Amino acid sequence: MGTTLQKYCAERYERYGVENLDAPELLSVALQISLVSAIALSKKIGDNQRDYCTIAEIGKAKAKQIEAILELTKIVMRENIPANSAVNNSRLIYLEYKYLASEQKEKFFALILDSKNRIIKRELVSIGSLNFSIVHPREVFAPAIQNHAASIILVHNHPGGDPVPSQDDISVTRRLVEVGKLVGIEVLDHIIIGNDCYVSFLEQKLI
Repeated sequence: MGTTLQKYCAERYERYGVENLDAPELLSVALQISLVSAIALSKKIGDNQRDYCTIAEIGKAKAKQIEAILELTKIVMRENIPANSAVNNSRLIYLEYKYLASEQKEKFFALILDSKNRIIKRELVSIGSLNFSIVHPREVFAPAIQNHAASIILVHNHPGGDPVPSQDDISVTRRLVEVGKLVGIEVLDHIIIGNDCYVSFLEQKLI
């Protein structure tokens, strides 16, 4: 029975295409399991969000498969800034990093720019809570100095979905702006990603 249902999902995939399969059917195809198992698994994943390893029936191997599939989906869905294009507004940055809204932890990036505001490098500075011990000026400015940056833009997400800057956000940003002045690399903006929205420190005159 399980093999028959698994074959049924595979046939639907071939006939109707991936965009017309629902979540359990996609799981069945991706993980090579029966539709019955995929339906139960889909419900448990929904209940446990991203903590897949707590679902005993999945096992570590399939948990890794699911995480890899989701991460690949994020990469494919990103609206990347075209190469050699100048970053001239905060919305361009938001469109590239809006995928961060689904992350369970804060991720802090420094976008390293040349004199024409083109991105030289995207540096993941830290993962975790935003505070002085994690976001240290050394980690932010070292790659900028190494890549002869003219300026940088800071980006991080709020897992709760509300992009309104906290007092820590403001304090950390001000400290990085001051360090930037000392080393000759301007902090142009700090963008906080929320659910379907963002806040730009530059636009809000916080920088």
